[in-house]
Amino acid sequence: MLNDVRLLVVEYKGAHPDETPDTKEKFNIGEIWARLSKDKALFLLVVKNKNGKSIEEQISDKIIVLGRR
Repeated sequence: MLNDVRLLVVEYKGAHPDETPDTKEKFNIGEIWARLSKDKALFLLVVKNKNGKSIEEQISDKIIVLGRR
């Protein structure tokens, strides 16, 4: 749980490709779950390095960007 009482759920994929059908399905389910929570929940699927961003940066970006809505 975050300090602002939102719930953050993170799925870690490591260095594995994040474009598999299984991963896409998990992402879609997570996004639907977060949307239905009416901004009380965040879902993030992270990989070891995404577009040059570390795991920590990916998480930080998700928390900060959605916190500004």
